[in-house]
Amino acid sequence: MRVTIPAAKAPVRTFISTPRQLGRLNRLYQEQLELNTKLTRAIEQTIGWVESTGGCVESVRILRLALGEVKS
Repeated sequence: MRVTIPAAKAPVRTFISTPRQLGRLNRLYQEQLELNTKLTRAIEQTIGWVESTGGCVESVRILRLALGEVKS
C-alpha cells in the first residue's frame, strides 16, 4: 500500500484593513444603501401611479421586476 502526502497549499492571505479604509468602505456602503432606498421608493411610486391611471400591465410587470432586482 502506497501512502501519498498531499502537496502543501499556498498560505491564505488575509487583508487587514486600517480604520481609515474601514471608514471609507462604510461610507460608500451607506451611500449605496441610501441610493437604493431612493430608487426603491421611486419605483414603488411609479408602480402606484401606473396602476392608478389604469396603465399598461406590461409596464407594471417590468417595474416589479426592476424592484425585485434593486431589493436583492
